[in-house]
Amino acid sequence: MLKSTLRLLVCLVFFFGGIGHFLLAADFAGIVPPTCRCLRPANIDQVLSDIPIFGGPVAPELLWLRIPLQFF
Repeated sequence: MLKSTLRLLVCLVFFFGGIGHFLLAADFAGIVPPTCRCLRPANIDQVLSDIPIFGGPVAPELLWLRIPLQFF
């Protein structure tokens, strides 16, 4: 039961996160690194360059927590 619940929760997080990328495309486009740094994923570049998103700054701790999701 717990495994099924966790699986559903992860699916929902990725599903709504994916939809958010389309609905908030302009905000997400702001974190895309410039051409000279394009070898680094956008989430990592955002943490290292302190780039705001959704109209304001984001706590660095939250940005670091997002990085492992780059590898799923």
